[in-house]
Amino acid sequence: MLVTDLSTDETVTYFPEVHNLYGWSLDSQHFAFLANPQTPQAQIGQLGGGAVPAYSDAESAVIDVRWVDASRYLFLAQSSRGWDIILGEILGPTTVVAAVAGPPPAFDFAR
Repeated sequence: MLVTDLSTDETVTYFPEVHNLYGWSLDSQHFAFLANPQTPQAQIGQLGGGAVPAYSDAESAVIDVRWVDASRYLFLAQSSRGWDIILGEILGPTTVVAAVAGPPPAFDFAR
């Protein structure tokens, strides 16, 4: 993924490992993307900066990131029982919101 400032043609951010872009935070400073499609690991990138894992458990598949606001996001993490829907905060804590048995669930929320 390449982000360019259209007013200057300057490359602001470059992430060659992006395989799927999930979307931008509400303040457009962060974005969520999928890296490593063999063991999917969602990442949170920062405009003009680096990226951090969306979830600290590197053994779990982490997919389907949805932004709640400028710093919080929901995502799916594979668990021993199926999938957990987790609320995360950029460089902050995570909280399991729901556990779902079986294949990855489809989810949405209202702001």
